[in-house]
Amino acid sequence: MRIIALLRYTAHRLCFAMLVMTSLITGIAGIGISALHAKAVIIAVVNGEPITNFELEERVKFIQLVTNIGTDAASQERLRQDALQVLIEDRLKIQEAEKLLAGGISEAQNFARTIAEQNFARDGLSAAESLDRQGVNIDTVLNKYTADILWSNTLRVKFARQFENLDKNAAKELERIKEGFAEPQVKFSEIILLPTPQRPLEQTQLVAEKMVQALKEGASFSGIAQQYSAAGSAQRGGNVGWVFTDRIPPALRDALEQAENGDIVGPVTLNTQIYIFKKEAYREQGLLDPKATIVTLSRAVEILPVTINRDEREQRMEKLAAQTASFNSCEQLTALHNEIGSEVPSVLKNLPLSDLSPQLQKEITALDVNQPSRPLNFAEGIVVFMICDRTLPDLDLPPVETLKQREMERVMTSLSGRFLLRLQRNAQIDIKS
Repeated sequence: MRIIALLRYTAHRLCFAMLVMTSLITGIAGIGISALHAKAVIIAVVNGEPITNFELEERVKFIQLVTNIGTDAASQERLRQDALQVLIEDRLKIQEAEKLLAGGISEAQNFARTIAEQNFARDGLSAAESLDRQGVNIDTVLNKYTADILWSNTLRVKFARQFENLDKNAAKELERIKEGFAEPQVKFSEIILLPTPQRPLEQTQLVAEKMVQALKEGASFSGIAQQYSAAGSAQRGGNVGWVFTDRIPPALRDALEQAENGDIVGPVTLNTQIYIFKKEAYREQGLLDPKATIVTLSRAVEILPVTINRDEREQRMEKLAAQTASFNSCEQLTALHNEIGSEVPSVLKNLPLSDLSPQLQKEITALDVNQPSRPLNFAEGIVVFMICDRTLPDLDLPPVETLKQREMERVMTSLSGRFLLRLQRNAQIDIKS
């Protein structure tokens, strides 16, 4: 008997499955199966391995528990279809793991038990006891977690080359974050759905629309992501964290930027992948906290008469831009300011960036030290600014291990869907009507 059978069934379930199959094949009666067990029906076969109605009903209960999707008849029917799809995928994942990870199956099972205890043990009850009170069998949860763990390990073994540079890429990402600390960032969670041979794109889009409706009615984003998402972030409930907006494809970025914090975004279809997001927060200036940044500024101010017309003002701005274009020190800008003859002070020391107007904050933030700004219009005249000194707050940089995890999830996402689709296309899957 395959070692993975120990993963899928308790001894009771395994004996029961054997008795059911014997009864179906030989027609022998009176073997002592209970009335409930006698109703066992094989509803699908994946590469010769059966999926029974008992497994399906148990998975429906589990999905219902963690997602909080509605219990009306239409929702239940949709849950049954979705549960069968994920059971088929789990079978394929475990079958592939058997080929590559025979020695790692027991370890994955133990890890699955640890995760189950972390997620469901509460009020002095074990995970099994707590789940039982909610009508869910612990084996169903363990099977799901084990399949996910084995799938991650399978991908890392099968596509080892793609995972070779995780440390190097994480270090590079940290440097990019330091360099672009003031660029806009968005924090969000994701659900990614992929079409399958059993569920083509149009049907998957309908499933996504139903998910969005359920999410807006109070369903758990984290629970749905864990059960359905093809993204590498699924095991963490779809949590992606902070991402620079310029790293996101435009179609997805636009949808996220237009949403309010807390909104459910999507579904958005891109390259046959369907995305659902939950926007959690937005930082227009990235890791930069204007309230905590101190600058010393130099400025060249040219006061203009109130009677000056638009063309004359533009000519003065062009002249001032030409005068300051080659400047690379605050001393040069202060000297020009004194030459122009403005009576306002040129140097503003230890100025909190938050004291400036939002528009001026944006202009100043974009400058390097000793880089002149473009001439800016003010009611009294025109001004060129330069940062002489900038004291930044301590940047809240993510740990390298976090970046490594995100990089691994990115690779997982790019590989998982394609490989699982290949397995489904090559599998013998018989869904009973």
